[in-house]
Amino acid sequence: MSRAQSEKQYNVPTKDTRKPQGKRANRYVVFRPSEGEKAQIKADKTPFDKVVERLAAKVAFDAKLAVGFKPENSAFFVHLTDTSVHWEEAVTLAAWHANVDTAIRMLEFALRDRYAEFPDISALTVDEELAW
Repeated sequence: MSRAQSEKQYNVPTKDTRKPQGKRANRYVVFRPSEGEKAQIKADKTPFDKVVERLAAKVAFDAKLAVGFKPENSAFFVHLTDTSVHWEEAVTLAAWHANVDTAIRMLEFALRDRYAEFPDISALTVDEELAW
């Protein structure tokens, strides 16, 4: 093959076969506890290893747990993501707090109380309060 033919082969515009992204449903849900729920979480004296053990049971049932820190708002996050479906359809439940142990307790509480049917959950829109 001559050089001209070779270059011509690669200069042909390709057709973009990707489908345009439509608007997806909100798959990222943040647990924002009410004042009563905050009091319950603070009063919970369950040993921390038991709280983590309960979360581990969810992870073993097809979910991924991630813990991190976001310096922009000086808060820790704990995410639980459903891994039983394609990643574009996966639901993530998140809890944020200034203390990592409280964030973990919040997520565990959310899974026991408000979002017991995880991953079949819906979003609530309330302002975040990271330190309480």
